[in-house]
Amino acid sequence: MGFFVVINWMLLLPLTLAFWWAPSRTELIALSDGTMLEVEVASTRRARERGLSGREDIGDGMLFCFRDEAIRNFWMNDMLVPLDVVWLRDAVIVGVDENVPVWNRVLVDPVDDPFSFELEWTQFPSPEPVNAVLELPVGSVAAHSLKEGDVIVGTGCVPRSTLIRRLP
Repeated sequence: MGFFVVINWMLLLPLTLAFWWAPSRTELIALSDGTMLEVEVASTRRARERGLSGREDIGDGMLFCFRDEAIRNFWMNDMLVPLDVVWLRDAVIVGVDENVPVWNRVLVDPVDDPFSFELEWTQFPSPEPVNAVLELPVGSVAAHSLKEGDVIVGTGCVPRSTLIRRLP
């Protein structure tokens, strides 16, 4: 009996760890200025929760895909670097947040001690319902002149028919 328990653990533990820590798939996307980026895609709940947490090198960034449109609330839990965030609905930019800091200073007791601050992870909502969010290295929005109305091609978060209708 003990032998089978050990064998089960030997087989299941690596599979469980592989599932938990499996790298996200990557995808090539084209920005409005023609730049191609290879971003990781977080399309499962677990991948979206983990996001880019704990990394100093975030590569070209990460694309978060959702099945529906909704106001998305993001936070910088365990982030080590600030980010630029691009909010997308059907591959069209509906908002950008540049240089989102990892930490926010929060006033603890404004009445008794107006100089007492605590740090908390930055939290921020999308400006309107979105079905995708693109996190990029800080400075990317300015470097590529990304703005509302631009189309990000190849997101994989929307049906191809939507992309074809939107291309100029």
